[in-house]
Amino acid sequence: MDFNKYENYVATSSTDNIIKIFDLRARVDQPMMFLTGHTLAVRKVKFSPYHANILASSSYDMSIKVWDCNTQSPINSFDQHSEFVTGLDFNLFVENQIAAASWDKTASVFSIADAKQNVEQTPVHMTA
Repeated sequence: MDFNKYENYVATSSTDNIIKIFDLRARVDQPMMFLTGHTLAVRKVKFSPYHANILASSSYDMSIKVWDCNTQSPINSFDQHSEFVTGLDFNLFVENQIAAASWDKTASVFSIADAKQNVEQTPVHMTA
């Protein structure tokens, strides 16, 4: 779950594979939009701190998707992880940069606009 800092919106995710966005100025029991595209549970959603219409999501389908909420469609998808992607966050100091963490014990850092070949992936929780 995440709040949009530009609009009075909240995004939610669940095991139904769907991201729902609610306008908190309207009826909170009726989503204003549904973002579909993940094939397994959506673990984390995060609005961009730079762009009101950009949302990122991570899923148990081992992918990260970047969404344009204006078009309600993904603008990029990253699938470099080999296990569930359990966390992600936008970098507050570098515009459009995201870090993601996975059960494959790696973290990846990438630009939401870059092609998949520009993903930096590092093992961060390997056992000794």
